[in-house]
Amino acid sequence: MLLVAIGFVLSLVGMLLIMISVLRGAASSGNVEVGGGVLIGPIPVVFGSSSRAILVASILLAVIMAIAIIVMIAIPYIAR
Repeated sequence: MLLVAIGFVLSLVGMLLIMISVLRGAASSGNVEVGGGVLIGPIPVVFGSSSRAILVASILLAVIMAIAIIVMIAIPYIAR
């Protein structure tokens, strides 16, 4: 039940961050860089509008993958 609550809170935080970034982006004018990543199985696919956006997306995707691996290893110990 704890993991469900953590997942719910993380989803809400993510939606809040998206809303804040959209509002900040609409208020400012200037150069906008976009980047993202998708995990298709074990294969990461990273895309972006500039090399800096791709680098940031790659780093974030690597961090997310590391967290996912740590959680998968830790679940048997938490479930005891």
